[in-house]
Amino acid sequence: MIGMARGGTSAAGRQPPAGATAITLLRWACDRFAASEAYLSGTGDGAGARSPAGAADRMRREAEELLMWAAGWDRLQLLTALAEPVAAAVRSRFAEAVKRRAAAWPLQYITGQASFYGRTFLVRPGVLIPRPETEVLAQEAIRWIQRHQPQARVLDIGTGSGVLAVTIALECPRAAVEAVDIAAAAAEVAAANAARLGAALTVAVEDGLARLQQAQRHGPRYHVLVSNPPYIPAREVDRLPLEVRGHEPRAALEGGADGLDLYRRLAEAGPGAFAPGPASFWVEVGYGQADQVVELFRSSGRWAEWRFRVIADLRGIPRVVGAERFAQG
Repeated sequence: MIGMARGGTSAAGRQPPAGATAITLLRWACDRFAASEAYLSGTGDGAGARSPAGAADRMRREAEELLMWAAGWDRLQLLTALAEPVAAAVRSRFAEAVKRRAAAWPLQYITGQASFYGRTFLVRPGVLIPRPETEVLAQEAIRWIQRHQPQARVLDIGTGSGVLAVTIALECPRAAVEAVDIAAAAAEVAAANAARLGAALTVAVEDGLARLQQAQRHGPRYHVLVSNPPYIPAREVDRLPLEVRGHEPRAALEGGADGLDLYRRLAEAGPGAFAPGPASFWVEVGYGQADQVVELFRSSGRWAEWRFRVIADLRGIPRVVGAERFAQG
């Protein structure tokens, strides 16, 4: 929609020019991004390995998103305002947002929102930012519930901003959904998203494995478990892009020495927390971990009645491990 600014017009300015039009602001923002090493090396997939065309396109899209947020516009309003001067208050808010983004602040923390499964969720520092690939997990769980157990009791372990629990509750309104997280900040945001989007579910500050142990001993038991756990090996966290390692909660990223701590605990806990009849669980996994996770469960000897499968994301990367049981157990 916009072209990259050339030369040293607004590109070198620390602040956008007074009376700037929307398209001037967008070009100024792209120039700020292009001049920032923190932005170029510390943001986006692949960090410094992106093509120039791909990097320019991302800068443009992010500048547009920040201006729409600063002005309270939708895309149609942005398009119709391109040649119009932007109010000083909007210009100031936009300039501050661009400054933070150029320093590799996560875009979602600046705007306070992230898209997931066609809905807008609140996010804030201290809570993991939802990723598009997690929609694969949501889709698989939703399909299974709708087909096999419409009134399922569902547990979301490590709910974060609540995207999985809220999405499942909205797409499967007959299900009883519970969400837990050990971080109070995450549980608070998840509860806010549930209330804002009209999802009927419960949210608690609690260790998910402790909840499973309680269900196994005292009930009630669950039909479906979902989780997007921390799965990045400890040694790799500090190699992540700056926007991730410098801002998102490490506890929501690091999964122990090999990244498999939570899967190991789930496998060892066994399926005793699941109700008789059809049951399933769905967990997100990191790159190259799917086969290892399946083997953890199979080798434990406690999941013999369960059928495992691996689901790839849109890039073809094995992203979700699912397990189903249809016999009584």
